[in-house]
Amino acid sequence: MRKLALIVGAASAAVLFAEDARAQSAPDRSIAPKQQMGHGKQDIGHTQKAKAGIPEPPKYPMATFQAVNDRLNKNTPRYDTATCAQYFGGPQGTFVPSEGGHNRMPQPGVRGRLGVGYVGNCDKLEAFGTVNGRQDGFFGSAVAYHEEVDNYKDGKGDEVRYGFDKTFATATLGYAPKPGTSISLMGAYLLKEDIVFDGSRTDTPEIKAPLGKLKLSFSPEGGWFDQIRLSGFVRGFERRNNNFELRPLTAPRAMQIDLDRFDLRGRMEGDFAIGEVKNSIGIAFEHDNRDALRSAGPDSTTMVPQSQFFPDATVNVFSLFGNSAWPLGEGRRIEGGLRYDHVRADAGNIDTQLGVTPSPETQYQNAFGVSGHGTKTENNVGAHVRYEHGFMKGSAQAFVEVGRYMRTADPQERFFARFDGPAGQAVLSNWVGNPEIDPEAHHKVEVGAALNGGSWDIGGTAYYDYALDYIIRDRAHLQTGVLLNDSSNIYRNIDASIFAIAAEANWRFATGWSVGIWGQYVHGENESDGIPLAQIPPLEGQLRLAYGSEHWSAGGRLRAVARQTRVDDDVATGSGVDDGETSEFVTLDLFAAVHPVKWARLDFGVENVFDVRYREHIERVDQNDPLYRQPASPGLAGWVRAEVKF
Repeated sequence: MRKLALIVGAASAAVLFAEDARAQSAPDRSIAPKQQMGHGKQDIGHTQKAKAGIPEPPKYPMATFQAVNDRLNKNTPRYDTATCAQYFGGPQGTFVPSEGGHNRMPQPGVRGRLGVGYVGNCDKLEAFGTVNGRQDGFFGSAVAYHEEVDNYKDGKGDEVRYGFDKTFATATLGYAPKPGTSISLMGAYLLKEDIVFDGSRTDTPEIKAPLGKLKLSFSPEGGWFDQIRLSGFVRGFERRNNNFELRPLTAPRAMQIDLDRFDLRGRMEGDFAIGEVKNSIGIAFEHDNRDALRSAGPDSTTMVPQSQFFPDATVNVFSLFGNSAWPLGEGRRIEGGLRYDHVRADAGNIDTQLGVTPSPETQYQNAFGVSGHGTKTENNVGAHVRYEHGFMKGSAQAFVEVGRYMRTADPQERFFARFDGPAGQAVLSNWVGNPEIDPEAHHKVEVGAALNGGSWDIGGTAYYDYALDYIIRDRAHLQTGVLLNDSSNIYRNIDASIFAIAAEANWRFATGWSVGIWGQYVHGENESDGIPLAQIPPLEGQLRLAYGSEHWSAGGRLRAVARQTRVDDDVATGSGVDDGETSEFVTLDLFAAVHPVKWARLDFGVENVFDVRYREHIERVDQNDPLYRQPASPGLAGWVRAEVKF
């Protein structure tokens, strides 16, 4: 019911911002398989699609979340959760329903959309506008979006502190004189203010994030390459957290954390063919720098620098990669790739001591016996091979993929340095990165299949991932390589395994009518310690029923989530990252739309019809506070959205 906002490209400004960033980063590293299985060139049996009378094979129905080196945009958004409390949630292993792609090339002429929306319970107001056009090879687009969200009530009627104001704008200009040749420049700006979240000891009065992206592709005359593509990405990020601006100062001290981050990424690759074998080779570069300082004092006017959270921490990754695809005929092919990453990580201000707070260097020494000085280098090699098979005259497809996918630690996992006190309750908030932490090595086997029967389709995927040196946020208990036994927050390597399976089926059983079912199961194990991995989602299923005609549509979705008892919630024996077990729940959402004319429509609905009180198991991630709890989710909420297009 919220796909309308996805279509217009403005349902969530933060999501767009994060996906633009992820689009630059995800293809540049072989830490994970395709984010959307069966998408684009990964379709199996694509040579049969053009044959008359043969149904097009369905896309694989789920996107698999995988860890990326980006804690600020770490998680995959769940648009099928409550609108009043959507956020980036989900650890490695989480499947999310497919939502389709975003068309980046405008159609000829000028088109646009304008819309407004309202969600009760949290008094969410939103307004958006888009415009795009293409003429004589020139194209451009612009998006503007604003939303305001306030506190909401859970299923028991208790008010939950939550909310933010968000404004997002982006503009793209480009030129595509012929197929395969184009250049585009995109600029974007995100401003998010007055961010509050129940359970946090600080709020976020402001986030500012400018972004720029350049893309260039061309087909050279003669030579080896059929096409060459270049892209560049630059992003700034400023965030201010404190405990006095959006709430009365009740804590013993006023505190403020100022974070500055700078990302720079570039990529160049070329496509060429040797006979029927399609190949691509390329190089990539990623630069991630973070600097954060905490100030404290008796009140907001007398604060002084007190702790260096991020000591000018930088991770650079230089990459070489290549991929090849061998067509075997009759919808079959083998695709494989190699990747080499050279990693260099260092931090600048690690020996700076502020007041009585120990320097980051001292914290690293106390926790792991290392100084953090110098440059840590890694040489990581990943590879994968994938066999794809189309059958039943192209209406069905299957694949199997095996691979080794590497992930290097990000600046937080390496160099974070938070110190609240040497003893008592304060030590539970101490949080220190590990400068000598090793990269993750994922050894993964994945299988999937999909079948289109004309009026119905079905598909599923499953994988098993055994990860050596998996990086977790843990508590210090004198583990191997850990010198502390005080339950402070640390990062360390373990061996871990994740098994996940998901499936989806859809049936268009009568004119206008459709029914669909989707489900997932994920099992994560800390193999080194013999306990569950934290933040693994419980068993979940959804049932959807919808009817659509020329001028109106309606439907509903039943979401059932099982109890999660496999948790790591004890800081005395494990990581304590989970906020306890979560109970099972079932929610019902209803939605409808009226579109009497082609240029206007009205969407409306009700979420959590029976006002169920429940709690999601996956928590919001925040790098400043390790003691988050997961509040109850929103109760009954009605919503409406109006849109016109031209």
